Amino acid sequence: PRALSRALGDLLARPELRSALSAAGARRARARYGWRRIAEQTESVYRNLAGGRLGALAAAGG
Repeated sequence: PRALSRALGDLLARPELRSALSAAGARRARARYGWRRIAEQTESVYRNLAGGRLGALAAAGG
């Protein structure tokens, strides 16, 4: 609790630190959860599923 209290006090006292941390958090969120990333991950899942299915069909002689 003391460390958290000190950290919060530091953030309250330093608006430039709050701003920098806020901007960094927004960049990180966009990189992880932006539409481009979601589309890439969705495409990857579909490719893996299709590849696995096609591979299974080929192995079964289909």
